[in-house]
Amino acid sequence: MKGLIQCPCCNQGDIDPRLKFIINSIERELGEELYSESCYRCPKHNAKKGGKENSAHIKGLAVDIRCENSNFRWKLVNKLCSLGIKRFGISFKGKYIHIDIDNTLPQMVIWGYE
Repeated sequence: MKGLIQCPCCNQGDIDPRLKFIINSIERELGEELYSESCYRCPKHNAKKGGKENSAHIKGLAVDIRCENSNFRWKLVNKLCSLGIKRFGISFKGKYIHIDIDNTLPQMVIWGYE
C-alpha cells in the first residue's frame, strides 16, 4: 500500500496486522496497489480532520483508500464484503472509501461523506 500509513503530523502509529492482511489480500486479488489517503491518526490530527473521538483511525483499525472511479469503487466494495468488512464510509467528492475493522463500533453499516 502506498500513501499515508503513519500520522502525517507526528509520524507515529501503524495499522493493525489484521487490516494489513485484508489490504494485502485486496491488492493480490485486484492486481494493483492501493493508495491510502489516511490510516493511523493521532488524537490531535484526528480532531483536526473532523474525526470522531472514538475513531477507528486512532486505534490503527481504519484506512481511507483512494477510489477515483465507480468501476473500481464497485470492485473494491465487492471484495471488501467478501472479506467480511462490515463498516464502510464512501466519499464521492473526496474520492475515497473508508473501511475499518473496529468491532466496538456499529457493524453492517455504510455511510456517505459530503
